[in-house]
Amino acid sequence: MRFGVILFFALGLTALGGCKLLESGDADPDAALAPAPALGPEIPVVLFQPEPGLTARERMRKSLDLLQVGQEGQAKAELNAYVLEVPDSRLARSLLTQIDADPIEMLGREHFLYIVRPGDSISSISKKMLGDPMKFHILARYNALDNPSEIKAGQTIRVPGKRQASRTASSKKESPASEARAPVAKKKPAIVKKTPAEPSAQAAGPAKARIPADIPAETPEVAAEALAVKAEAGKAAEPQAVALASTPDASTPDETPDKAAPEATPGATPDATDAPSANDQMARLSPADSAVAEELKAVTIKRAILKAKGYSDRNDHSSALNHLEEGLLEYPDAAELQSAAIASYIRLSDQQAAAGQLGDAEKSLRRASEIAPNDPQVGELLAVLERRQQVENLFQEASQLQGQGKTVEAFEIYKRITVLEPEHAAANKQVAKLKPAVTETYHRQGMIALRQQDLDTAISKLGKALEVDPDYTPARRERDRAIDLKKKIESLPNN
Repeated sequence: MRFGVILFFALGLTALGGCKLLESGDADPDAALAPAPALGPEIPVVLFQPEPGLTARERMRKSLDLLQVGQEGQAKAELNAYVLEVPDSRLARSLLTQIDADPIEMLGREHFLYIVRPGDSISSISKKMLGDPMKFHILARYNALDNPSEIKAGQTIRVPGKRQASRTASSKKESPASEARAPVAKKKPAIVKKTPAEPSAQAAGPAKARIPADIPAETPEVAAEALAVKAEAGKAAEPQAVALASTPDASTPDETPDKAAPEATPGATPDATDAPSANDQMARLSPADSAVAEELKAVTIKRAILKAKGYSDRNDHSSALNHLEEGLLEYPDAAELQSAAIASYIRLSDQQAAAGQLGDAEKSLRRASEIAPNDPQVGELLAVLERRQQVENLFQEASQLQGQGKTVEAFEIYKRITVLEPEHAAANKQVAKLKPAVTETYHRQGMIALRQQDLDTAISKLGKALEVDPDYTPARRERDRAIDLKKKIESLPNN
């Protein structure tokens, strides 16, 4: 009996399980093959490529221009290409970090509000508030600005950090309406939810970081204060926009406005016409340009010196100087380039002088003297080379005279050369070679003069023979006889 009850209960459970299986089997078997619902339009993937043919300076300038209008993808491609060319670029790496980093993690959550003034640009605000104009991009991302160049006067932006006391006082002074408001109980901050714009082919690339949803937007009280400041700016700052438009920015002293700013309407809310154009904001990037220029200057100098060293190590000083002169053409006051160029010109001059190219060697030292007029080493070497050039010119002249049979004249020039340059081997050799012939010539001329009773000429010529060869006895004997004869003649009564 007990066994029958258990069997009956087991059969019942089996029947219930079969019903469940049949119930699940009623579903459409093709349903699993149905495509998943579409999640939205496909976003085209754009691979950005750096523009070919740009110099390092042009590529950095292009990168800054692209970031100013929010084109991060192309800017990142240009900056990566720039880093390949200039690996030590701290500026390029800083900008790449600003593109990829989380702006909240980089700048912090704490912030205060700043009302954009006429003439402000994102870089000028970055310089004024963050102390670095080159942080303009991370500041733009901190404020979720798609196109930083389009900020308008009167616009409110977040500035990371605490408002300094001087700024707070200034803000209160500019906005007396905010002081007059009665205190309002704090409310729960509103949460800003931004719907990202659909990316286009041109704007594709690194996703723009937005302000996280848990960063509070302006509270009603803050918004009211911003409106008061904006209205006050419309009354006080707007008439000043005309003067600002006609006065160059302090950071760009050479800037000249194309036209005067339009008349401002007192009390009106500033609009886009009050903000500087994108080109004007680009022109106001002089601090950025200065940073780029300083970095490129250091890179150019370092590269020129390294390339020159490579050629100098192979004794190709002309090629080394081509790179150094190219750098000096752009940075003529760079001390490192000047020192390297002077050293290369000295080595090239020695090389040219050793090859007998004294004219070229002198030109090399002359150029070194132009680079550093007060360099004592160059001055001394130039004096030595000038003397050597003079000696070589004299030697050529003596050789020509010797070839014409004018032995005495050639000998005198060779002797002069040995005084200027005692170690001149060729001149010393010719002096030794011509010495007997010249001595004999002077002796013969002295004897002719003596026979003609031209005692003064005889004494002079015989004396020259002794100058050439002090041991030439005939010349000494005849000279002594001529001197005695002259004394006797002078002692006669008629004289």
